[in-house]
Amino acid sequence: MIQSMMAVLLALPLVAYAGGGMNGGMNSIKQQLQVDANGGKVVVKLTLDNASGKPVYVPKAVYADKQIFRREFAITDAATGAEVDYTGPMVKRGPFTKDDFIAVKPGHKISHAIDITRSYDFKPRHTYKLSYTGGYLGDASKVEAVSAAVVPAVTFTFGPAR
Repeated sequence: MIQSMMAVLLALPLVAYAGGGMNGGMNSIKQQLQVDANGGKVVVKLTLDNASGKPVYVPKAVYADKQIFRREFAITDAATGAEVDYTGPMVKRGPFTKDDFIAVKPGHKISHAIDITRSYDFKPRHTYKLSYTGGYLGDASKVEAVSAAVVPAVTFTFGPAR
């Protein structure tokens, strides 16, 4: 039997819109993080809900790709705080461009689940803490102006019960 915890945490329901031109107002950009460690896999699901009046742009690396190619998530052993090694492929790349992002229209939501089981050195019967600094753009032409929205850490247990 696989022991796991499904965790859902909402991050910063109101985050300042990057890219300017907001006349001092705030937009509602909600990011949600879930981890499902059932069936011997660790699947991370990210959701961004754009309740603002303008499009935002999220990285394809975590919102569309089937595999990660760098350490996208900070994962630690929940008991010791020791960092879990990233064991997935590392791909060297140039600076980000607008093609590295997906548009999320105003009033729309985007969700994507990605299996990270083979990307990190998970040990059986361990409890982990996973965090993600979710980045998005308010203006696709200004890739250097990524807004960070720290999504609170999620704790989950991986591996068969004792």
